Amino acid sequence: MFTKSANNRSTEYFWLLLIIASCALSSACRSDVRAKRKVEFNELDQISYALQHARSWHTVAIGTLHGQPFETSEDVFCPSDFHTVTHSLDPSGKSPMTEEYLQTNDTLYVREGVDPWSVEASKGSEKCRLGPMVGTEPLLTLLYRLKGMTIPLPAQIVQSKEGPCRLWNLVDAKNTKLSLASVCDDETTHLPYEFHQGAVHVQYSNWNMPIVIMPPPDVDPVLPATP
Repeated sequence: MFTKSANNRSTEYFWLLLIIASCALSSACRSDVRAKRKVEFNELDQISYALQHARSWHTVAIGTLHGQPFETSEDVFCPSDFHTVTHSLDPSGKSPMTEEYLQTNDTLYVREGVDPWSVEASKGSEKCRLGPMVGTEPLLTLLYRLKGMTIPLPAQIVQSKEGPCRLWNLVDAKNTKLSLASVCDDETTHLPYEFHQGAVHVQYSNWNMPIVIMPPPDVDPVLPATP
């Protein structure tokens, strides 16, 4: 009878140790997963989240496309209004306008150079869904791709045109001495004020501010189609 009781206590003790070890291991695993998630969620995620909730902005992009220097300025006011002007930059420093797009009140206005405006009914706008651009690519798309190949390293606070911002150097994950891009964002809102990559430099401002986009003067609006 005594031996049976001791065996029972030994069995109970063994299972108790096994349960404690299992709980400890599970806690360690959970902590490891939480730590990894914390590392994986970096500044680029903060910026992307802020961009997805932005409702208006102004951008000025300067760069080179197909060997031709350009400058594009754009105002966007969600859900659909926008005004985009692109200039080509020649060696003399002159900037003749090459194309202009303006959408407001469900009407799209387009012109090239000094040609008259062409007017048509708006077919909707993807600009609010895509967010601000870097040249011809949405910044959100570019940040998603950069997150998979870079490590964001914080640098100094710098003074941009929009205000002070934290500079982040996006270095190659396989070679941290190689910088692939940089972004400077507000430390509170995480909205970017500047972005650099290669020959492209973009300035962002007027985040979530009221932006009034007016139709061109002396242009007749599009009349509703008659049934």
